[in-house]
Amino acid sequence: MIVTSSGRIIAGSRIIINDTVNEFLGTVNNLWSNPANWSLGVIPAANHIAIIKANCINANGTVRNLRVDPNVTLGLLSSSLFTTNGLSNSGTIVRSTGDGNATVINGITNTTDLGLINIATNGVLNINPIEILTDLTTQINNSSSINVLRLSGIIGIRGSISNITNSIQQTGSDTINVLDNLTINSIGGSGPLSTIRLLNGVKLEANNINHDGNGAGILCDGNNEIIVKGNYTVSYGYQIPVTVPVIFRANSTFRINNNAVPPYVHNIVVDNVVVTTIHAGSNFFTLYNTKLSGTTSSSEFVLQNGHTLHFLGNTNSSVEDLMSTGILTLQSGSTLNYILGGNQYIKPISYRQLGIMTSGVKYLKANTTCEHLYFSGTATLDLNGFTLTGYTKYTDEGNVPRTVPNDASILEYNLTGQHGQAKTLTGNITCNIMNVNAAGAGSTYINYNGFTITASIFNDMFNMSTHVGGVRDNMHWTNFGLGTITLASPITIRGILRMSSPQLSSLVGGCTMADGSTFKTNNGAGSTYYFPMGISSYSNVDLVPFTNQNAYTVILRQNIVVRGTYTRPTYVIFNKNGFTIKDSLGNDLE
Repeated sequence: MIVTSSGRIIAGSRIIINDTVNEFLGTVNNLWSNPANWSLGVIPAANHIAIIKANCINANGTVRNLRVDPNVTLGLLSSSLFTTNGLSNSGTIVRSTGDGNATVINGITNTTDLGLINIATNGVLNINPIEILTDLTTQINNSSSINVLRLSGIIGIRGSISNITNSIQQTGSDTINVLDNLTINSIGGSGPLSTIRLLNGVKLEANNINHDGNGAGILCDGNNEIIVKGNYTVSYGYQIPVTVPVIFRANSTFRINNNAVPPYVHNIVVDNVVVTTIHAGSNFFTLYNTKLSGTTSSSEFVLQNGHTLHFLGNTNSSVEDLMSTGILTLQSGSTLNYILGGNQYIKPISYRQLGIMTSGVKYLKANTTCEHLYFSGTATLDLNGFTLTGYTKYTDEGNVPRTVPNDASILEYNLTGQHGQAKTLTGNITCNIMNVNAAGAGSTYINYNGFTITASIFNDMFNMSTHVGGVRDNMHWTNFGLGTITLASPITIRGILRMSSPQLSSLVGGCTMADGSTFKTNNGAGSTYYFPMGISSYSNVDLVPFTNQNAYTVILRQNIVVRGTYTRPTYVIFNKNGFTIKDSLGNDLE
């Protein structure tokens, strides 16, 4: 057998392989178009195997097969490079001129290995393969403008697509079938950066899809589907399809990790399997405008413990958009918020936390139960002739007047900035915990209406000039601007009186610290706190702050007596201001 200098292999009189190997050596310079740079002394022809062994620019024309060696860069002109029998890229292919014109690599067969591809600003590279047997790893550089790798006619990518730092477009009408993982990541940018873009009619199917970068994601032009057979993970970023169904199959999972910007999706289809959402921190998932559905009655979407689903379903028919054929399961600690800025119907299921949010009227469509009922904004609930029962916790952060319920163990009112929005009692209330945060709420927070509230734990965080008294197990006074609180009737503190306001100087109306109670400050590094006038006798005083244990100052405004324990760390500066602080025997404590 004889191997000729042209690359032919001859056995006897028969030519077994009629390919010609032509190597780019860069003997003179780095130009593809210079014959002196090639081992055969000619620019590669259509029957040549072109092997790039040195850095080369302005590649153009047609070859039978193209190979790029490791640590070598091949630069493309804004025209066409045809390979009729595959591409093997172990180096880097660069679309180096950003003139907006498309460079085309055509005729790639199933021996293709695309390797690393760099596309300059405003550059476009079209690749028209039949099938890719190995990983497609693209590094599309420059985050300041549009860079595009266009794929058309793809049947399958048997490995992974990863390291996408700008845009990939699928321009054909076939399915991008990624048999392993699709990873989209970026270091920053906005607009069409870090995306796979599916033009009209294109579908994307992958085992696992991961958005791992700011702005990373998938854009769809229309009539598209995203099919997920494993995990759909948003680690950081926001762009996931908002106009197409995302179809989950075979033990799929939707995850939102770390501090990912909350994603928005229009349609989720659960294909006869269980799909769970796994969120981290305070992130949430928003089902935007259309529906969450299942293909059969055995389809199930599980909102896991501690996770939140915002639902912006269609006005008045939104209940039908939440798993009309499948089952929506809410695990303990999960939250489903009806958050459309308009009217919505509530799906009659058992809620862990039911959120009535933003604006509009949210209607019951049947008898419904929830463990925690939550209001915010101006949204209101219309029972619509049905009942809402079972809740042991009630939270109202809304800015409309509302009747206070009397059938919850925990009642919470966060009225920050909601001036004059009274919460009105319609009867005596007995609850385990009452939390009120009325910072900045003006002079009215709860209209007692002649009734009373009895709570084992009463946490008040006030910024108001007038308060109704009574027995409080715990009270938190914070953010005072006036310096004086006037009590409409005396208050008795049985637990902790927590001060977070350096400006508070006096209490008018009487405040008694019961035996076993404790006076504490909050934090206030470098701040000044007062023992408020109006309290002359304390059970216990503990000047170790709740947080930020740094130096601060406390000042007396009157003589006080501490009947129990007294604790002051050395970093707290004590200013008696001409007054005394003594124990019950008359001994000075300072």
